[in-house]
Parts: sequence; structure tokens; C-alpha cells
Amino acid sequence: MQQPVVRIGEWLVTPSVNQISRQGRQITLEPRLIDLLMYFAHHPDEVLSRDNIIDHVWMRTIVTNHVVTQSISELRKSLRDGGDSNAEYIVTVPKRGYKLTAPVIWCEENSDEIDNSSTSPPIAATNAEPTEGVTAATPAPPASLQTPTKKAKKPRIAAFWTWVMFLLSLATLVGVYRDVGGRS
Repeated sequence: MQQPVVRIGEWLVTPSVNQISRQGRQITLEPRLIDLLMYFAHHPDEVLSRDNIIDHVWMRTIVTNHVVTQSISELRKSLRDGGDSNAEYIVTVPKRGYKLTAPVIWCEENSDEIDNSSTSPPIAATNAEPTEGVTAATPAPPASLQTPTKKAKKPRIAAFWTWVMFLLSLATLVGVYRDVGGRS
């Protein structure tokens, strides 16, 4: 299934080819950065915590907070490329997470409403917010990008306690070994 094209601020994001484009300029991003940008697009103006981002973009692959920070930094740099250096697409909300502040417009193929300055095929714009009396045709985010539930925390807690038990067992074995070795 091909992911929908989306306009985020001035940028046209084509996830199927890992590209963002504006004013005839195209930038190819790493797949993980496109996944991160699309996750933000599915949650515009919503503060996303680091854990939330790790759960849904890295799919619980073991990553550190530094990896998230680095990815956000690279994404900001790419979105700022050649444009207004004051434009902030992703802002940091202290002690809470990150938020996409640029407007998000979901697109459909075969329309002239979006600026065709990129080499992408024509696409139709669909506002992320419905107009009065009209329902927006915003696609539902894939199941892997939906808001986390309480069940998402259980594997993390189980892994923590597994490690605690392992370390306690190891410490006990070391203590017994030293005690037995000292009596000989």
C-alpha cells in the first residue's frame, strides 16, 4: 500500500520515495526520518513524547534519547534547507516532547490544487481540518502510528523486571562464589 502524499508547510512529502520537495528542490531523506515526519503529520499540533515517538517510529527497537534528538535535529535541518531560517516546523515543548506546528494538508492524486513546482504527479489537496458542513477526507493513520495504549507499556516494564531479576541472580551467584572460595 502506497502512503499518501502530504503537504507540510511549504514542503510536499512523498513517503513512497523518501523525498520532500519545494520550489523545484528535492531532498531525499533516510526512511526513518520520513517515518518520523509522517508520524508528526498524523498528529499535527499534538505534543509527542520521546517514548511515544520511540514506540511508533522505531517500533520499540532499542534506541536512546540521543537518537531521537539527533533525528529531530536532522529533520529540522532538512526542513529549513534553503528557506526562511526562522521557520520552525518542529518545536520542542520543554519536559513534554515535540510538536509539529506547520499546517498539514493531505493530498490525493490527479488535482491541480497543489503547487506543481516539484516533479511529482499532480495531486489534490484535502485540508486536515474540515470546513463547515464538509467532512475532510483525511486518511486514518495506520495502526502502527495510532496513539499508544496501556498495553504498549507492559513489554517495557516486563523487560525492566527481567533485567532486575537477572542482575540480582548474578550478584547472588558472585556472592556465593566468593564466600565458598574464601572458606577453602
